[in-house]
Amino acid sequence: MRRMRFKSQGGVTLIELMITVVLLSVLAAMAAPSFTGALERSRLRGAVDDVVSFINSSRQFAVKQDRDVNLTFRGSSSAWCVGARAAADPVAGAAVLAAPACDCSSAPAACLVDGQSALVSSAGLGAFGSAPTIDSADIAVIFDRKLGTLQDLATAGDVLITSPSGKYQVRIEVLALGQARACIPAGAYVLGGYRPC
Repeated sequence: MRRMRFKSQGGVTLIELMITVVLLSVLAAMAAPSFTGALERSRLRGAVDDVVSFINSSRQFAVKQDRDVNLTFRGSSSAWCVGARAAADPVAGAAVLAAPACDCSSAPAACLVDGQSALVSSAGLGAFGSAPTIDSADIAVIFDRKLGTLQDLATAGDVLITSPSGKYQVRIEVLALGQARACIPAGAYVLGGYRPC
């Protein structure tokens, strides 16, 4: 009589499976802080880029459409907003009107540029956790319709946007000529893509 040989069937033992699960858990625990830091830096960059882009587009609109634009930062900490409002179209034969203020925290519907909502808010930035915070955001600037410069040079200022943990900071400066720039303040952690202030 012949003996039958069985082929070895491939499989995973319970011990091998448990070792694999433990190793994956250790690797995930080691990667979690790195992932959290990357997510935090990404949220901060998103907030800074949104605000800088909003400031620059408001200034561009003022020059392109020959209308003053009033840009206002409101709020502080994690509940902040930036809104803009353009001057109304002048009536034939009348002087060009001034741009009224826009309080994006209490009356966001009044923040209109060219009939469109003109608002950046921290509310949309914290969808999967806390949003970046802003130091004291009660700043108002008016972009001149001819050159895009600030009408009142004394209003040139800056705001500091900080990541939720407080580890990373970026300063947004609105310069007298109307440009907005983002930079890393002295003593803050380096964040790629931004120059030191």
